[in-house]
Amino acid sequence: YTGRSHDSAGIIERKIALMSSHDDNICHLHRMKTLAFDAKKYLLRGQLDDLGALLDEMWQCKRASVQGVSNSYIDSLYGTARKAGALGGKLTGAGGGGFMFFYCPPGVKHKVIEALKPLGGEQRRFEFTSEGLHTWQGHYR
Repeated sequence: YTGRSHDSAGIIERKIALMSSHDDNICHLHRMKTLAFDAKKYLLRGQLDDLGALLDEMWQCKRASVQGVSNSYIDSLYGTARKAGALGGKLTGAGGGGFMFFYCPPGVKHKVIEALKPLGGEQRRFEFTSEGLHTWQGHYR
C-alpha cells in the first residue's frame, strides 16, 4: 500500500480526453491489451519470471499513457522495489496512489518489503478467491 490516495476519476477523464487527440495514447492502450494476453499465457504456463518482466513493460506503458498515473513518490517506490530484486510490478486501478503489486522471484520478497518500508510502503496481505480479491490489514508472515 502506497499510503496515498488517488483521484482515479481525474486520471480516467484525462485518459478519455487523450484517446481522441493523441495516437501515442492509443498505441499504449493497444500495447497494454496485447501484454494482458501475454500475461495470461505466462500464468497458465507457470512462467512466472516471464510474467514479472512483462509486468515491468505493462507498468511503463501505463505510466506513459497519461499524466497523473505516476508521480515522483510512486516512481521512487517502483525503482526501489526493482533495485531490491522485484522483476516488475504496477499500480492497481487508474494509478496515482493506492496499491502496488510486485512480482519477486523466490528469496527476494522480504528484501523488497524491507527496502520499501523507509519510503512508507506498507505490505498488505491478500489472497485470490473465486469471488475476487479481498485485502485485510496485517503483515504476511
